[in-house]
Amino acid sequence: MTKNIQQRLDTVIARVNKKLVQQEQLIPKKTDKGILVGDVLIESLGSIKNIYHRDRLVFADVSLNKVAVKVANLMAIDHIRYQQKIDQLIMMDSKFGSALAEYQMFKGRLAKAHAEQDQFRIDMYLARLGYVKSSAEYWKKQALSLAG
Repeated sequence: MTKNIQQRLDTVIARVNKKLVQQEQLIPKKTDKGILVGDVLIESLGSIKNIYHRDRLVFADVSLNKVAVKVANLMAIDHIRYQQKIDQLIMMDSKFGSALAEYQMFKGRLAKAHAEQDQFRIDMYLARLGYVKSSAEYWKKQALSLAG
């Protein structure tokens, strides 16, 4: 009787895992080092993540959580088959991260221009802030859309 129940349970688990793979997802496991998805580790360093495949760093400074999780899943399932999608996700995340860094930089420069009451620089930094903010929002939206 117990053997029959175990066989049924194994069958259900196999079906669930197969459906998850079809949805480009694996069940993650929390470890001391981070989140393990198959043989891919997501290491969190504050707001950025590093992605390791078989203990080798493959992507550093990933900004968006959803991108890191999707990339880890795709790599763990079949990194060769999904290489183009992985590359697109990493590129979009990188553009988002760069725009976010620029935003922070111009925000600091704007504060300094306000303190110095330099209207020309205030106007210039406000324009740059608007541009990099919209760029960051665009790349974030693109990355999250592709990540599903």
